[in-house]
Amino acid sequence: NLTAEIATFRTSTDRLARRERQIAKREQQIATGRRMMATSWFNLAVAYYNLSRKDDARQYAEKVSSDEQFGGRARDLLARLR
Repeated sequence: NLTAEIATFRTSTDRLARRERQIAKREQQIATGRRMMATSWFNLAVAYYNLSRKDDARQYAEKVSSDEQFGGRARDLLARLR
């Protein structure tokens, strides 16, 4: 778990520069994972919409409706589903 690794590095006695690099690396990995999840959820919403599976499309569009990158398009998709 990256969050646990970050907590371990924060209490580590390693050099400060090394700790900061390791923490930044893991924080970047977390951010990348979140972006990938948002992309996947949006793509699933669109795919389900195209398959006329409106309930499934709504479920995934709602997950990304507040996302910075996909929020606007997800809300447009939700409007079409109403």
